[in-house]
Amino acid sequence: MKSNKLFEAKVLENINLDEKHYILKLELSEKPEVNPGEFFMAKCWGKNGPVLNRPFSVFNYNNGTLDFFIRKKGIGTELFSQLEPGDSVELIGPLGNGFRNCENYIAVGAGMGIAPINYAAEKFNLDVVYGINNVISLFEFDKKGFKVCSLDGSCGIKGDAFSETITKFNNGNYKGIIACGPDGFLDRMLEYCVENKISAQLSYEERMGCGTGFCMSCVRKIGGATYKICTDGPVIHINMEE
Repeated sequence: MKSNKLFEAKVLENINLDEKHYILKLELSEKPEVNPGEFFMAKCWGKNGPVLNRPFSVFNYNNGTLDFFIRKKGIGTELFSQLEPGDSVELIGPLGNGFRNCENYIAVGAGMGIAPINYAAEKFNLDVVYGINNVISLFEFDKKGFKVCSLDGSCGIKGDAFSETITKFNNGNYKGIIACGPDGFLDRMLEYCVENKISAQLSYEERMGCGTGFCMSCVRKIGGATYKICTDGPVIHINMEE
């Protein structure tokens, strides 16, 4: 289990990508080791704000500068979107079980699943498939060198993230797959990897109360086994090399 350290952070920049998506860039009061796939529980409000902190995966991290890629979904993410440079954010983390030993894997982020994949790709120098519905969700991430595929063909290759990833995996010399995206996408990826004996590391999203495994609010079944997403995950490891 992680140390659950409390950090104070200051907002460096809040970059609006469109009316629903933004990148929150923070400067931490300390410089902890942060691994790809881990997350922080965050709050930016006082006693009159929401009861629970919000979990955010690490989009990028470098020497005490931490980025979150966030979509507005409710009051908490709306409050974070209103922060300005110099505002304070309270963080607990880094938390969770992240990506590890995934050199020479192929990475795929479907929609908002690109959030933890981005940092993993940079740390492990991975090829990335970025699957979206249409060009509206591109956010210039194609400039990062990601292989983009869109369901409507408005940018990149026309197709879905799962099919494009499997095609690239089968045509390449990859050792495994790391992935994050909607539940249906991850369930499909898990089934394929198990059936074809492919090692995989799959990052799941779930509502969380504490982020440390005590409240049990993020317990779910994956592939017939039961996991606490905050501590057993967010990244679930399927190792076919043993």
